[in-house]
Parts: sequence; structure tokens; C-alpha cells
Amino acid sequence: MTFVVFLLFLEKWERPGPIAALIAGYLLCIAYDQSVGNFFTVSADSWLSGRPVLASFGISAGMFVRPGLILIVFWGLALDSFALVVRAHAGTRPALALLPWLDAVRREPA
Repeated sequence: MTFVVFLLFLEKWERPGPIAALIAGYLLCIAYDQSVGNFFTVSADSWLSGRPVLASFGISAGMFVRPGLILIVFWGLALDSFALVVRAHAGTRPALALLPWLDAVRREPA
């Protein structure tokens, strides 16, 4: 995920898809999570210091927000790429150069 965010930050702030993806990427970099509710709390002795420690188990907001932000990143960039391809080939048929003989046929007079 770190590499995806790194590549995301190379995008330009131009069209709606990359802008939404960049905002979601910046939100993904925030190191904060809010606990919504706790199921239970366990008190145990630490194996390192031997002192009592508390471990809380529950649900946090990040468990639901982060996957949505990741989807916004991927879908924002994918739909923007698709829109660029459609816009580039809206007027003409794409020439992919898969058939080199096609250019030679088109150059010959009929």
C-alpha cells in the first residue's frame, strides 16, 4: 500500500478523478483512529516488564473508512484513465499498429 500511495502522489492536480484520489491518499496518511466501541478489556501481565497492562478489543472507525478511501483511490484513477482514452479516441478509431500491413494498404491508391 505504501508503494501505491507513493505512485499516487506523482499524479497531477488536474482532473476530478486524480483530485479525489489525491485527497483520499492524503487522508490515508493520517495516523489516527477513533474507537467506536469496545467489546472487552483484558488485564494481563506484560512479558517484558512484568507489570499489569490493559488490552482493549473493539471496533474502530478506520476499519470502515480506510477500505473506502482505498476504493476511491483506485476507482478515481481508473475512471479518469478510461475517460482520457475515450476522449482521445472519440473522433477517430485508434491505430494500435498491430497490423503493419494496414498502413501500406491505406497508402496505395485505389
